[in-house]
Order: sequence, then structure tokens, then C-alpha cells
Amino acid sequence: MTNTNKLNKALWTNITQLKLSNKEDAPVRFLLDKSPFDENDDDETSTKNTEYVIIGRILPNSDIFKKSAFQIEMKLTLNYPFQPPEVRFLTPIYHPNVDKDGKFCHPLLTKATRWKSGTTLIDVVKAIVEHIDNPDIDYSVNLDIDIVENDPKTAVNTALWFYNANGMAAPAQRGDFAATTRIINGALECNNGPGYNNQLTRVATYKRVRQCCGLGQPSINPVC
Repeated sequence: MTNTNKLNKALWTNITQLKLSNKEDAPVRFLLDKSPFDENDDDETSTKNTEYVIIGRILPNSDIFKKSAFQIEMKLTLNYPFQPPEVRFLTPIYHPNVDKDGKFCHPLLTKATRWKSGTTLIDVVKAIVEHIDNPDIDYSVNLDIDIVENDPKTAVNTALWFYNANGMAAPAQRGDFAATTRIINGALECNNGPGYNNQLTRVATYKRVRQCCGLGQPSINPVC
């Protein structure tokens, strides 16, 4: 690795940490596939680099994504570690925090908000995995309704993601229809909001389904 002395010391330290995170007992797992230290460029070429690319695979923990490894690319400029990396998914994924080109959106990677020079690439990987498992709607960049409507598999995955990400299991199991409405669309439909009539229509359907299944009337008021 003749280029080691040409690379930022912080980058070298971070890549070493990433290599160690491939162990099964690591707090967050990352399988490093490519780093600047893998390249055998001569010194002249390395001094002309304006950015460095790290490629590896994350392993999410949520039920929807845990069976897959997703390859990501972290692109760093010469201003690293004072400037955050740009993260892009190379493995296709349908997720609200990943746009159609694979770019990952997260507040940690916005210099003006939370990025600090001491933030490590392990911290970045942790943030990626956390937000893949628990999407942040405030930073959504991919909510293409047409895709959800026209692709049954995507529709099912989106529904499962929303159900798990918003903790809907508990209210659903106790039959609290109003609680699920508050999660899904509370700002519009609850407390006589502009979508209140939509809620009443859905509640009427919910009651008919219960009757058809012999469950009787709901024991908890289904209107929020």
C-alpha cells in the first residue's frame, strides 16, 4: 500500500474500523468490499484524487430487510473529515429515505445540522442501518404512490414497513382502531380534522368486517 502516506490519517483509521466491523458480534456489521487502499495507483495518480470511494454491505435488522445485504457507496472529498460523505445505495431498495438514484438522505450527512469532524464512518453506517430499519418520514425522498399502487410486491413491503416502523402491532392486537388511525393519518382525520368523514367511512367498513367475522361491535371507540 504505497499510497498510505498520501491518504488522510482519519480515513485510514476509519477504514481499519470498518474492516473490524465484519465480525458477527460487532455492534453494527459492515462488510467492506472496496477502499482506496485496495488500489495500486502510483503516487502521481494518488495526488490527483479529488475524492475517495468506499464500498461495502450493510446488514439491516428489521423483519423486512434482515434477509438481505445491501451494498452502499460512501464517497468522501478531500475535505473529509470536516465534510460528510455522500452515501448511495448500489443495491436497489425501495425506502422513503433513499431516492430513485440510490442516494441516502439523513440529517447526520448534512454539514449544517449534525455532522462533526469527529463523526466516524462507523457512526455513518450505524445511522444508515438505524434509518433503514426505522425510516424517518421527515427526510423522505421516495414516496412514489404510483409505484406502490402498481407493484403488488412493493405495496406489501411498504405496508409491512409502515406497520413495523410505527409500532402498530400493539394497538392492532388490542382492537384499538382509533389508535391506528392516529398513527396513519391523525393530523387530518382525528378531532374533526379536514379528513374526518374519510375516517367515519373507514370505521363503518371496519365495523362491517367485524360483524362478518362474528367479532361483534368493537369494545374500544374506533373514532379518534
